[in-house]
Amino acid sequence: MIAHLNCGGIFISRPALPIDGGGSVCLGEMPYKYHLVSLRAGEVLQEKMLSTYCIFVLDAHSGSLDVNGFNLINEQYVVGDSSSLSVSAPSANVLFLMVSQPIKSVLNSLQRKKLYQAKTVEKPWGYEKWLTAEGSSPFVFKKIHIKSGFKTSLQYHAIKRETNLVYKGHAKLHHHVNEALYSGSFVLADLRKISLVGPFVADIFPGRIHRLEALKDLEVYEVSTPELDDVIRISDDTSRGNGRIESEHSRNE
Repeated sequence: MIAHLNCGGIFISRPALPIDGGGSVCLGEMPYKYHLVSLRAGEVLQEKMLSTYCIFVLDAHSGSLDVNGFNLINEQYVVGDSSSLSVSAPSANVLFLMVSQPIKSVLNSLQRKKLYQAKTVEKPWGYEKWLTAEGSSPFVFKKIHIKSGFKTSLQYHAIKRETNLVYKGHAKLHHHVNEALYSGSFVLADLRKISLVGPFVADIFPGRIHRLEALKDLEVYEVSTPELDDVIRISDDTSRGNGRIESEHSRNE
């Protein structure tokens, strides 16, 4: 059991929610609310707040999830703004992720989507599925696949904060406190490494150097603030530079 391990601005925890046990576990609170939720068959969750929402179904078993009248099965989701949310599991237990952030007024109604409708960004190490469209929400929600034997850039963000749920797989987290970087004394040998098996949560604050390495295929769900191009790469296996890599996006536009 991992409980709030502080790795120099990266906080690691392990959700302890049984899939069929009902209830909710908080994955991130500020500036967005990010929860892993398990509803028992017949249970209803209601929330009244002016918010932007994204709800993604992880496991509906043989049933479905009803969100404001939209019926969702595995790997379907709703995204949009609402002042009143009613979520229920009519016939079977359902496990899902829910992200929300308060807004001043409702601009868009909720829309149901399937995973293939999400934008795909191809990466040297796998791919990202952008569940929220770029610029459409105060937060960004992605499903990420990292292939076994590959690793992300060694990177940090100047502004962006992100909360990663590594849902399945075996990872090695590389991390380093950023003060050494700014003092000019940073070297790769100073990196620390932790081996972790999903599910676990990595809450990463701005300025913290990090990298995920897949020892087995990783299924990751990332929620972040919307600064998508805020990536400073210290090291990358394919020599990519900082910021947005346009070729990764143009293939799917």
